[in-house]
Amino acid sequence: MKNSCFSKRKGITIITLILTVLMMVILASVVIVSYNNILVSTQKKEFANEIYTIQKLVDNYKFMNNKYPVKSGEVTPSSLNSSFQGESGTYSELDLYEAGVEETSKGLGTTSSDIYVVADNTGKVYYVSGYEIGGNIYYTLTDDLKKSVGLN
Repeated sequence: MKNSCFSKRKGITIITLILTVLMMVILASVVIVSYNNILVSTQKKEFANEIYTIQKLVDNYKFMNNKYPVKSGEVTPSSLNSSFQGESGTYSELDLYEAGVEETSKGLGTTSSDIYVVADNTGKVYYVSGYEIGGNIYYTLTDDLKKSVGLN
């Protein structure tokens, strides 16, 4: 006669099922966090490289022509974007084509929100609309941004 108390049951236990689901959740969390970190890092590099390239071209143009490659008249970035955070002073809208910029990820200033300006007193280039990366908005190449992408 067979004793039912000692018989082996076939199938998986609830504990095994819970542990499997828990491991899958942990793995999915790690993948999502890693993907987000890679995405933020990529966006930082893209923006930093773009501003860095534009800054170098503007600096070179200024050196060669003794003036910035700007469109006529001063602009007030805060009038274009109320949340703009830059240095105090006056700004001029950059003529990116004149500076030698062939392409930007922001559209080469083809809309009012895609405007790059140069601070008249320091020559620093700013993207007026700002670029949100990982919860922070960047307008120019900051020391923090340079450090995070390895630019010196």
